[in-house]
Amino acid sequence: DVTFKAAASGSGALPLPPGAAFASLTAEGAVRGPWKSPRINLTAQTRKFSFQGVSLESANLNGALAGWPPLSGSLQVQGAGLRTPGGTFNRLNLTAGGDGGRWQFQVAATSPPKPRFEAAGTADLTVSPLAVNVARLSWHSPALTFKNKTAFQVRFFPGWEISPATFQMDGGTVTVAG
Repeated sequence: DVTFKAAASGSGALPLPPGAAFASLTAEGAVRGPWKSPRINLTAQTRKFSFQGVSLESANLNGALAGWPPLSGSLQVQGAGLRTPGGTFNRLNLTAGGDGGRWQFQVAATSPPKPRFEAAGTADLTVSPLAVNVARLSWHSPALTFKNKTAFQVRFFPGWEISPATFQMDGGTVTVAG
């Protein structure tokens, strides 16, 4: 069993992926049980996080995971001041929960009155390649509005592939696949 507490001001001393940075990070948690199937509890806070053109003014993460990859548990991320190439959002909320390797997720990024992004779906972490089933995907901005009309699947590794998906888009309909 391992418990930890960590705090860092600035990301310069940590081995992060290229382009990742933060002003401050605090984390505490525990890893219990055998290494092949650990139980992980984690709480973290960060300020001024950025990675490859996306930045977040602040974020809080809470997770309780079991297994590796995690077969069950819960994860919640709440953030403020999200900036992406697609828009700037006041709030970010991600929740995920899983059991038996089957996970459900919901994510929303909002800024009254617009833009607004929402997605929800499931993923089965026990199968390979990883496939995410997207039940809901929508985007609302002054320039563009779309929402999926049917659920679709995105497969990863190697590369990625999308099943046929139909979207209501600015009064018309678009179908994508590939």
